Amino acid sequence: VTSDLRTLRVLSQLLGAAFSAYDYSWLVPDFSRDVAAELDFRREADNARRAAAHFATWPQVHVPRVVESLSTARVLTMEWIDGVRLDDRAGLASRRLRRGDFATLLSSTFAAMIFEHGFLHCDPHPGNLLARRCPESGLFQLVLLDHGLCRELPPAFRANYARLWCALLGGDAAAGR
Repeated sequence: VTSDLRTLRVLSQLLGAAFSAYDYSWLVPDFSRDVAAELDFRREADNARRAAAHFATWPQVHVPRVVESLSTARVLTMEWIDGVRLDDRAGLASRRLRRGDFATLLSSTFAAMIFEHGFLHCDPHPGNLLARRCPESGLFQLVLLDHGLCRELPPAFRANYARLWCALLGGDAAAGR
């Protein structure tokens, strides 16, 4: 991690020298903070519990349960989930899961994080998003993994972001200003 941070510092300085009109000084402090947060598994466990509470009434969204007795700052143990990555076409097909079903659910889930809860999972790559059949109902279910990098979104940001999307979708350039 220390070596990566040093490399990022050098790269941001090189970028700053090559493109002096842009400020890249924010990269290293932001990345340093994010890496430190991701390495504290107590924080990740707290984030996972919080996300699970937010989606407790959504049967098609699941956050694996933290096994408290086996988790520390350096070890996080969670419930095992048998699912497939959202980009695994063959795996989805073998479980009779359609990618299109997950597109809508994924969009709704992240919209709820942003606009309703104000608490956003910031690492939603395919390895952190699983698909499965819900054991209780048989419905397709989105499983959210890796809550090490989450952000609190202040109400003013959320309101401005909502206005931006309304302006974009409504084609109202004046409203987006």
